[in-house]
Amino acid sequence: MAGSHVKDRSVRSQLDSFSHNECFMIFCDLSREPWFFLDADRRFLYTNAAFIQLMGLEPSMDVKGYSIEELRFQSVKLHQSMIVHIKNLCTEGSSFMINYFNGMDFLQPYMIYDYPLLSAEGENIGFALNFKKAKLINSAVLLGKVIPRDFTVVPAEPIFTPRELDILFLFLNLMTYKQIAEELQLSVRTVRNHIGRMFYKTEVTSRDEFIIYCKNSHYDVFYPSQLLSDVDYPF
Repeated sequence: MAGSHVKDRSVRSQLDSFSHNECFMIFCDLSREPWFFLDADRRFLYTNAAFIQLMGLEPSMDVKGYSIEELRFQSVKLHQSMIVHIKNLCTEGSSFMINYFNGMDFLQPYMIYDYPLLSAEGENIGFALNFKKAKLINSAVLLGKVIPRDFTVVPAEPIFTPRELDILFLFLNLMTYKQIAEELQLSVRTVRNHIGRMFYKTEVTSRDEFIIYCKNSHYDVFYPSQLLSDVDYPF
């Protein structure tokens, strides 16, 4: 790891600017959920113990001033996923990640929420990020997928209704009309009608054309938030 950047004046200035929000930092320190803050250049301003533990970093490590690329995680795939997520801040919104965290021998899903980080003067100086454990309600549809992987809960194009997005997700995961209907407690006819409207909206005439359109529009990495169940923990 390169020499510490915390002595850099710009980083220290931002740390001082954020120090006014002591209550928020105390809240994060006591939280069992992972929290970390980044400045506008995507360099670390703060991490709580839960984040350090989740990522498998050394407990004594002071990451202030470092970029995500400069850190060394136990898992290369986890490190790569974090780099992609931080790079896409403010372009994709909150996201959904499945990975092997801190040496886990099982895949754990997390929702990642991004919030603006404000100075005492109300200036946006970076980002606050929070990891929340999630429970996959539809884990069966992920069988055969390449995992670990990241998802977004924000659709790339706002052309489909929430119900259409639910159907689209299950459709792309190769569920039959009958299986989709049973999963969402709809009639098969209703599912067919929704899919027909999606064909019309995207100006396609076949299943194969529709799948190609969805992949080109990145719907293959979209996961409807309605199909997730957050698990909250007391602090």
